[in-house]
Amino acid sequence: MHGKATPAATYTPRMLTARRSKNGGGVELNIRRSKHHHLFSVVAMTTKHYKGGCICGSIQFWVTGAPGKPHTCSCESCRNHTGSLTLTWVKFHVQCVAWVGPGGKPLTWRSSLYSSRSFCSSYGSTIGAIDVEPTVAIATGALDKPHLKEFAPRYHSYVSRRPRWWHVQSDNESRAKK
Repeated sequence: MHGKATPAATYTPRMLTARRSKNGGGVELNIRRSKHHHLFSVVAMTTKHYKGGCICGSIQFWVTGAPGKPHTCSCESCRNHTGSLTLTWVKFHVQCVAWVGPGGKPLTWRSSLYSSRSFCSSYGSTIGAIDVEPTVAIATGALDKPHLKEFAPRYHSYVSRRPRWWHVQSDNESRAKK
């Protein structure tokens, strides 16, 4: 369920208790008005959280939820946007991304009918793309922990656009040669 929560009352720490849920999938939060009056209980599922931003810190983001479609791309737009041979992306639903830095949302430039490239307004750092799906594709390098397993690319778009001489050797290929 998406939407903003609006508090109906103020709760003190004595009114709140939390424990692992019985099924192991999250945390159970109990709110009581008094020792004998149980107001309600909520089970909050364990959710992944990520953060990142631009090189100067003006654009910062927090992301909640599972990353989708981690991949690399060598299309002309990705190469021109980054100045690199390829760009590594991971997608999140637009409602899962919060722009929390002093610069607010990144600037965008419409690169196609379905996407706008996003970047820092101060120094131009690549942040990603904001698509009309509605998704936000975050450039993996803009994440604070880009090395996490869930960000490993699963496919490569526009392989034909990369230079023929360019080949990325996997860790397994490196070990096999030793």
